[in-house]
Amino acid sequence: RVNQTVLTTTNVIPILAKGDTFNKKELLEAKQEILRLAKSKEVEFFNVLNALPDGVDGDVVKKECLTGHDLQPCPPFAIINPSHIYVGKDGIPTLYREYSWAKVNSLDKDFSDFSRLHKLVIKYIRNDLIDTVNTK
Repeated sequence: RVNQTVLTTTNVIPILAKGDTFNKKELLEAKQEILRLAKSKEVEFFNVLNALPDGVDGDVVKKECLTGHDLQPCPPFAIINPSHIYVGKDGIPTLYREYSWAKVNSLDKDFSDFSRLHKLVIKYIRNDLIDTVNTK
């Protein structure tokens, strides 16, 4: 019931933390399970494609932000929460999560959708997210 109340006052974009703890198959299965559970509980996620401003080509957004996501209209986005910043010799900072066994790049597109989600929110749907909340 609380979730249904929240849905009337805010937008919900599903996030799957620790994307690097899954292999590609497991990650897809986890995302599908999130969508299945949401549907069974009548939880509706923010519709990314319906939120695109006039003049924005939905195919461009799909290519830039939703590539590899056949879980429309709002796929769960897997992220890797960075714990460190590394600045390479080229001066470019890299966000990564450090484990005892390895360092994982938080923007690795095989395990993290963070760069896609960031581009989607900042470039395409930021204002619609705000407007939707203000009208709810």
